[in-house]
Amino acid sequence: MDKYREQLEGTTRLVRIRRIKRLVLLFMLVLIVLLAAYALASEGAGLKPFYFPLDFVLPLALILILVATATNFVFRILELKYSKRDSQRFLIAKHSIQRGFLMLTVCAFLGAVLIVPLVGDAARGPLLEVRTGTLTSSGTVTINLTSRDALALTQFIDGVVTVRQRSLDVRVTWMEDGTLVPGPIGTARSNPPQAFAFLVDGTVRLEYTVELYNPELQDVEYEVRFDRILAPALTSYVPVSLLALAATNGAWAMYLRPIRTKYEPSSIFGARHLDEVPAGERVYAEYNRQPSLGTDPPAATIPVARAPARGAPAARTGDARSVAAGPRGPSSTSAAPSPVDEGSRLLAAGNLEAALAKFHEALATDPTNLAALLAGATALLRLNRRDEASGFYRQVLDLDARNVPALGGLAEVYEADSRWEEAASTWARYEKALPEEPEVRLRHADALLKAGNRNGAVRILEEARRGFPDDGRIRVRYEELHVDVPGLLSKALVASASGRVEEAIALLDRILLQEPDNVNALVSKGVALRRAGRTADSLAILDAALQRQPTNTAALRAKGTVLEDRGAFEQALAVYEALHEANPRDPEGWTLQAAMLEKLLKNEEALAAYREAILLDPKNEELQERARALESSRGSRDKFMEELFTVRGMGPARVRSLLDAGYRSPASIRDATEDELANVGGMTRAVAKDLRRRFSAESPAA
Repeated sequence: MDKYREQLEGTTRLVRIRRIKRLVLLFMLVLIVLLAAYALASEGAGLKPFYFPLDFVLPLALILILVATATNFVFRILELKYSKRDSQRFLIAKHSIQRGFLMLTVCAFLGAVLIVPLVGDAARGPLLEVRTGTLTSSGTVTINLTSRDALALTQFIDGVVTVRQRSLDVRVTWMEDGTLVPGPIGTARSNPPQAFAFLVDGTVRLEYTVELYNPELQDVEYEVRFDRILAPALTSYVPVSLLALAATNGAWAMYLRPIRTKYEPSSIFGARHLDEVPAGERVYAEYNRQPSLGTDPPAATIPVARAPARGAPAARTGDARSVAAGPRGPSSTSAAPSPVDEGSRLLAAGNLEAALAKFHEALATDPTNLAALLAGATALLRLNRRDEASGFYRQVLDLDARNVPALGGLAEVYEADSRWEEAASTWARYEKALPEEPEVRLRHADALLKAGNRNGAVRILEEARRGFPDDGRIRVRYEELHVDVPGLLSKALVASASGRVEEAIALLDRILLQEPDNVNALVSKGVALRRAGRTADSLAILDAALQRQPTNTAALRAKGTVLEDRGAFEQALAVYEALHEANPRDPEGWTLQAAMLEKLLKNEEALAAYREAILLDPKNEELQERARALESSRGSRDKFMEELFTVRGMGPARVRSLLDAGYRSPASIRDATEDELANVGGMTRAVAKDLRRRFSAESPAA
């Protein structure tokens, strides 16, 4: 229809100017994209991990947009100069003023808000990040921090560590170009009061690690405060650019107001149009307001009769008397009624077959008659011939892709046939054609829900709730489908830790129904299933979590524990090795590997793993004690194992089962009864009796 309007009002030179303008603006758009991409690449932007520094791109993009806006104004002036009709000059001025005032309002508001110094100070409080906790004696806690957020809208500038009593040792490090850089080391004390403060470089994206160590013999309560501010560009370059855009658009609107006032009286689109349109003559404004078809929609359809078919070419609708706003001249009152008019009267009287025949008669003369197609589809629906009706609707949409009655009717045909995905797709097209209708949002969401796309239904309802905040139906439906994921996850974790595992599993299932890829919920469900004794199900859920995040440390740790419970020590060891690779600086990975190696009787490798853990956590006395115990027991354990193999019937499998059961010294076997030894996996009573005899206090070998 825009092309048709240009043909009515444009000139060859004007069309050429508009074509050149489009090419120039397209070139500037490509230039903006390329410069933004170069800027992002130079700032280290990436997808894994996601980093998109808007503070560097926004000022550049806004400056280029300002240049493009000024260029567009120059071309608009040329359009005004070379337009041949007052109506066209009026339209250009009117639409440009509307867009100019819109840009003025938006840019002035955003620029004024961001440029006020108090905005940065007010945002500083909510952006402040505080982490507190209690650190046990000789305990260590690691706090990770990224100096800038993923969009570079905020950045950290410093951190302060304080304690309420006693002291903590603090060490700060960060990763720069893949290299670990050591930072400040110090102590936070309470007596005399001494906080440990350190600076954070927020101008670049760095991964900071703050390690807290408690050298005291008692627990210490700590608080770490990270001060964060808005990116400086958001309160300087960006608001200045926005205010410049606002001023430019405001000046443009003021420049055009006299031009609009000058040409409004002589324009057919103006409210003060002075010339009369000759009787029977139709202008573009009438073609852009298509009348109602005068046929009833299907019974359950949204009231589409009041939603005109948008953009339907008036010259292709058959008899003008059935579609146009009125008669085309005095002689039309004596003309014979058209087949569409006769069919419409028969349809209203309930004579469906006869009405359908009339509509077919009209289509035989003009297959593109929209009125006949729509009315014929209505008759076919009442005759329960849905396949034929959908064919009519598709013919209408081939001629007019945004025809609202056809979209509504076709969507309901799909719903009647339970073709929910196609129904949802058609309702989405209806939304674009008629966005001000809230009822269609509910229909679209219901179709998505019945098609199994719950997330899509929630998204549609959330958008509808923002667009129609006063519509109670949308609000209620959204609350029915929406799941408070953080709240449910918190309740599930408490229930699982309290032993109410079935309740926890039920809560986690509700989350996964809403967000099937929520890794935290998957890991929590795997832990709850392990506590319920359903280790096979637990492994399946944890594997699903690791498929989505292969380096998720919580999922790896939980999977290793399940495998350990099942006695699959080799597989558990492999999982703990993956845990170590995911977080090489965490001593827990080495500690878990060492424990598995001990159970697999690989004492030398276990001792080496304990030593690696001690290098990462040198003040962990528990690790040091384990290493010392393993080192001191190597000689006696080797001798004990040699003696075990001398007992008749003791092979490698039974020796391992005995060690796994906790019998790792002659004294432990002497203290056990024959029944207890016989209950060890793979052990027979005869072998248990020989063990007791071999290691009893009366035995000469003891």
